[in-house]
Amino acid sequence: MGRRFSEGQMNLPSPSIIDPAHTQPLPFVIVADEAFQLNSFTMRPYPGRNLTQERQIFNYRLSRARRVVENAFGIMASRWRIYNKPMNTSLATTEAIVQATICLHNFLTTKDRYCDDNFGDNVNYNSIMANDLWRQNLPETSAIQDHQNASSNNYSKEAAEIRDRFTDYFMTEGAISWQWKIS
Repeated sequence: MGRRFSEGQMNLPSPSIIDPAHTQPLPFVIVADEAFQLNSFTMRPYPGRNLTQERQIFNYRLSRARRVVENAFGIMASRWRIYNKPMNTSLATTEAIVQATICLHNFLTTKDRYCDDNFGDNVNYNSIMANDLWRQNLPETSAIQDHQNASSNNYSKEAAEIRDRFTDYFMTEGAISWQWKIS
């Protein structure tokens, strides 16, 4: 999959301008944590502790985006046992399983008893994340596990420029009022 991303074979939309004030288009990217390498299609946080306010805000916004994805998949994995072990099926069957469970998940989220408000991770007003119910419902043998850092800090100038452009966007037109409370 990484090779297909780097060779432009993933049928992603073309980079687009996300705001009229930013004339240079930004690519669609995968949000990732420190375990992944920064490249033109994967955004990871800035490393280190003594970061500028801009970099802290970028890391915060990236973390919030990752949490949305982790919550969605975590809830699905806790509700659909097929995700608790590797799928030993063809690619076409695996795609059909994922699509079917996403459709069912989206349908069931409209029902009162599927997931209550505490089922997903939440961030309190002090920017402290509370791990909620879906994490407690996963078996120890689940396919969702914490992963070790397998990346390096080597990255291209293009990848650094893309991350810097996202950082700039989060500090200007893409800013949200509550992001300033984290730094």
